[in-house]
Amino acid sequence: MRTELLLTAWLALWGLIIVAALARVVVRRQRLRRKYGGKAVPADVAGAIRKTAPYALLFGASTCLVLLFAQLRLDRNETSATVVLAIDVSDSMLATDVKPDRFTAAKAAATSFLDEVPDGFRVAVVTFAGSADTVAQPDEGRAATAAAIDDVTTSRGTVIGDGLAEALDVVEAERTENPELPAAVVLLSDGADTGSVVPPDDATARARSIGVPVFTVAIVGDEEQEGGDTQLLQSIASGSNGSLSTAATAGELDQVYDALGARLTTELAVGSSAMPLLVASALLTALAVALFLGLGRRS
Repeated sequence: MRTELLLTAWLALWGLIIVAALARVVVRRQRLRRKYGGKAVPADVAGAIRKTAPYALLFGASTCLVLLFAQLRLDRNETSATVVLAIDVSDSMLATDVKPDRFTAAKAAATSFLDEVPDGFRVAVVTFAGSADTVAQPDEGRAATAAAIDDVTTSRGTVIGDGLAEALDVVEAERTENPELPAAVVLLSDGADTGSVVPPDDATARARSIGVPVFTVAIVGDEEQEGGDTQLLQSIASGSNGSLSTAATAGELDQVYDALGARLTTELAVGSSAMPLLVASALLTALAVALFLGLGRRS
């Protein structure tokens, strides 16, 4: 409803501006006719176009911004993307160098991530240790997903390749009805791969081939504790057009997930549907400024 009111107010404002501009032209021409004894005044079409063009461009730029805002409002209420959180639940995650421990900090950060992305994003959760499992499907809702994250437990093993492959299975299942659905994977781990059936390199190649960026998060730990295999996680991220983030404390982990939530909102929602409007608005504004400067030099 607010979007419709904004559009109505915007149209009414520009309508008033256009009416005022036309009235000014009519009044000016009447004054000129009186000045020249009622003779017809030749219209300076080229000059009128030059003077009007900057305002027309600004009108177009503002139109793009209003449509952009409306699109963002829609993106927060409609299914616009799928994100899979792939979480390492190996026993090494119980290390206490990240307070209160890596596992608790990781679950808290993953839960807060649910509040960072738009309501229209469907978020699934995959865990991996000795095997990979989907513990929350994309259509389960945020409350059920948060509960699933809270219920996971640790076990032996760290099959990173299998965890990523499981996450991609979830994405492809989501794309059955909408092959163009934007998607991403956020994969957290604190260790090295330990015998995945699907090699991490193969899973990375698959992610790249289906256009799913993988944003990896490495818990690096301290000097006395095992840290994430940043080289492997960097390879997965760069090979899938994602990025690597590292965290050594619970606070840093929260910041990483907050930043990823904001980034995915931009890249998956804005980037897929509204970015052309943003670019068009910037270009139209730049052209309008250039024309204003040109008119200033002529005067």
